[in-house]
Amino acid sequence: MGFFSGIKKIGKAIVSGIDSVINTAGEIIGRVIGLPGFLFDLIVPWPRKKLRMRILILQNEDGSPLDATRNLVLEARAAYDLARAILKREANVKLISYGNLARVEVLNDNPPTAALEPRCRGPFIDSFGEAGFFFLANKQYSISILLLGNGAPISSFIVREIENDEKVGCSSGGFSDYLFVSSRGLTIPSDDDVGPASHASTTLAHEIGHSCGLNYMGFSEHSKKKNNLMYKDNTRGTRLNRLQKAGLRNSRFVTYL
Repeated sequence: MGFFSGIKKIGKAIVSGIDSVINTAGEIIGRVIGLPGFLFDLIVPWPRKKLRMRILILQNEDGSPLDATRNLVLEARAAYDLARAILKREANVKLISYGNLARVEVLNDNPPTAALEPRCRGPFIDSFGEAGFFFLANKQYSISILLLGNGAPISSFIVREIENDEKVGCSSGGFSDYLFVSSRGLTIPSDDDVGPASHASTTLAHEIGHSCGLNYMGFSEHSKKKNNLMYKDNTRGTRLNRLQKAGLRNSRFVTYL
């Protein structure tokens, strides 16, 4: 049993390594090839582009809902709609689902605890663990993998929480084609007692920004301006500056077709 378990772990590590290499090569090559488009987007109005994404909600280890007191599907749709409005207004990027598939889906596979409570340590650490392999096995695939991920969908996993961290969302930047958001990262509690219990959070839109290379082109993880979408916490605004808009539009995930 121990021998075959070891072989299985090695096999998973190899698959994860290949995926990491493909995503890293795609990000680097895509940015180099896209440099003319990046410069173009810095100086002129932008024609519309598309970004494909699917939200995949995990269940608990025993197959029960992450939170039986909430409708996470509706909350995820609200976060999706908010992200779509922000990206359209700021960068003329249309957020759509992949093909004819639902934009939000509950995964039937029972995940390991490592996937329900993933770490946020970067692509070259977490990709080779139990959580990384679960995400790798369940993310949305497309034929664009043959083009090093150009035009590939981003898979957004809704998890129980992020292990030992105050973070409610995590992305490895452009070096991976999936991100994860904790269930509490979908909404912000309302301060208005007569209003709804909560409203959609900008966390999903923020992590999409990271997946599209923001704010790393500025050699920092986050913007220092609170009105910016890439500010560090949920007091953030929803704006992007011109450099960020051009960088997002020239991500390998954002295409004309």
